[in-house]
Amino acid sequence: MATLPAGAAILLEFIRKTETRHTGAVAYDTIYGHNQNKLPKPLTKMTVNEVIAAGPGWTKAYKSSAAGAYQFMNATLKDLKAAEGLTGGETFTPALQDRLGLSLLKRRGFAGFMAGTVGLHAFGLGLAREWASFPVLTGVKGAHRAVARGETYYAGDRLNKALVKPEAVEAVLTKVKVAAGSAPAIPPTSAPPKRKTLVDLLKGWFVKKATDQIAHQLKDTPIMNSNFLHNILNIAIAIVAVISLPEVVAILPPELGLMLAGVAAGLKTVINVARDGFGGLFKEQPPVR
Repeated sequence: MATLPAGAAILLEFIRKTETRHTGAVAYDTIYGHNQNKLPKPLTKMTVNEVIAAGPGWTKAYKSSAAGAYQFMNATLKDLKAAEGLTGGETFTPALQDRLGLSLLKRRGFAGFMAGTVGLHAFGLGLAREWASFPVLTGVKGAHRAVARGETYYAGDRLNKALVKPEAVEAVLTKVKVAAGSAPAIPPTSAPPKRKTLVDLLKGWFVKKATDQIAHQLKDTPIMNSNFLHNILNIAIAIVAVISLPEVVAILPPELGLMLAGVAAGLKTVINVARDGFGGLFKEQPPVR
């Protein structure tokens, strides 16, 4: 296991469990249909050539030659023997099976997936083509017919079916990249919008209510009372400013006091415009008598 690339051990373990329905050493001795107890000796005690030679007989007896932790088909094992430069006399040990399993991963785009040049769905399709128990992660044309997400690539052969959910495959592939440092452990998420508190709602209601009341008074009150309203607002601004100072009593929160003072000052301007028009903002005012 020490020679396996980062993340590969996690994926190979997942493949072993999915393909054989076993964990630990027993997975490496499994043949198709869990018929390993009928063998004259354990698979891990056989040589590669012995496993290859026995394959056709297993196909005849059990409908498949799939053998070992990664359920190597007979033709696949012959190809791996040549590709890996094996003599055939090597014992089919767990270590050798892991080596061959890793070779299959590389064929299906493992390096590109880890580097980010092969997408998750594309790599998932490669896995599904290699291991019939794996589902495709998106709808594609399969070996025998069109297959939907979650089905085996070999759907329609009346032999194979997906043994794991696509969500589980996606989760383990993400875990593999995290383990290798190719992806963040926790995807960044945007902060949820701040919910308005009761105080926020009361502030909004107070400002709206005050604005409505003053607008109503301006509409119904004779112009001669505008000076009175100005003075009331001046007094209000002064009071709000004082009671909002932390150094005094801080009856009001400073931010609320500042908001109320701003509203009052703005209303004074509204009164001026309503009384004299915008031109009144620049006229010289007569002395107060």
